[in-house]
Amino acid sequence: RRLLPALRSLLRSAEPAGEESLAAWREFLALAARAEPLVMIWDDLHHADAPLLDALDRTIAELSDVPVLHVVAADDRLLARR
Repeated sequence: RRLLPALRSLLRSAEPAGEESLAAWREFLALAARAEPLVMIWDDLHHADAPLLDALDRTIAELSDVPVLHVVAADDRLLARR
């Protein structure tokens, strides 16, 4: 029940997501992956800013115990930055 308001705030806001919203997003993904394995496709990540990449790094690390496959598409600019 507490997931929906936090996830809705991610969709409505142009501001960077707060830790509570990101935690809700990770919890949602973990619950979904426990029900059925997930494939997350992250395209054009060379355009992503540092806070998004940090959030994605943390999300991937925290979901390491659930069946989620992350497919990342980016050009060499991402490797040069990270």
